[in-house]
Amino acid sequence: MNPDLEKFLRETEQECSSAPSRGGWYSKAGDCAFFFNEPDASYLAERVDGRLTVYRSLEDRRRIVGVQVKGIRTLPGHDFLEVLVRQSGTVDLIMLLYGTWQETQSDASKEPADRAAKRRTDYEDVLREFSGSTIDAKEFVSV
Repeated sequence: MNPDLEKFLRETEQECSSAPSRGGWYSKAGDCAFFFNEPDASYLAERVDGRLTVYRSLEDRRRIVGVQVKGIRTLPGHDFLEVLVRQSGTVDLIMLLYGTWQETQSDASKEPADRAAKRRTDYEDVLREFSGSTIDAKEFVSV
């Protein structure tokens, strides 16, 4: 077998066998950010609104193991967010959630009260579970 191919296969196998890391990352192609506390957990995706999706454990549906924030480039206050990212070197999940929450509040008056309350609870649960979660600014600089 080709030695370069063997080396590549060994390195790929090592990467795949290592445990997934907790943390966040940005998908430029999808224009969304992901944060996971338990990256290897089995989960069910639950869309909260047009911007936020929570990933709940299949073992305990109350436990949130991950989140996705969509539409980073079009978040309210994106220009301000970019300045903060360049200054701090990271972007906090709380900054992204603040932008999504601001945007969805204009739609809140059009939805039933129980749905608005559920959405608020989901946001609060995400903030509690993922407090301090960040993404390296290098991933966002070209956003």
